[in-house]
Amino acid sequence: MAAVVWGTFLSPQAPVQLPGLLVLVLQTLVFGLAVAGLAATGNPTLALVFGVIVLVNAILMHIWGQ
Repeated sequence: MAAVVWGTFLSPQAPVQLPGLLVLVLQTLVFGLAVAGLAATGNPTLALVFGVIVLVNAILMHIWGQ
């Protein structure tokens, strides 16, 4: 399901272009569910590391205008 949402709405060449705020919300939902899934399976450290990496990546993409 996440791959379909990403490919349809969030990828750089998505066939459906959404406004910036909605893209941010969907990205947060997709990555937030991944972090929650890692935490729920007993990997809180891995969930934290993944969450921090996603956050740093998002900040750098914003700074670099990507």
